[in-house]
Amino acid sequence: MQLKHIFIIYVFMLPLLVGASVPSTFSGKIIDSKTGIIIEGASVLIEDTSIGTFSDSNGEFILYLGKGEFTVLISATGYVDFELILLIDESVKQEIKLEPDMKKPQSARLRIVHRRTTENYNVLADNPDFYSK
Repeated sequence: MQLKHIFIIYVFMLPLLVGASVPSTFSGKIIDSKTGIIIEGASVLIEDTSIGTFSDSNGEFILYLGKGEFTVLISATGYVDFELILLIDESVKQEIKLEPDMKKPQSARLRIVHRRTTENYNVLADNPDFYSK
């Protein structure tokens, strides 16, 4: 008789145990809100944890999380940081559009060596066709 009770408890607990072992996921794609171009290398972090990842060459990412409420911080060079409050009780997939940061143009310093001469150029990241000496 006692074996029957243990079996009944096991049958009712099994779905709970199986459900608890499968993590929920937060995945998606990160794109530029103005152009629709994918953003590679964007940081996707769960606030106050060590959980995070980067978007791949297709702008896609995936995080494995448990159920609960999370604050997601998304950032990329040249874009305004994005914060999202996420309530997960099952897997979530979302397209995230980042706004370009127009406050200051992102610039890089490029050193070009050509035929034994060295010239320095300033390159504006938001206008790659613009070069100035």
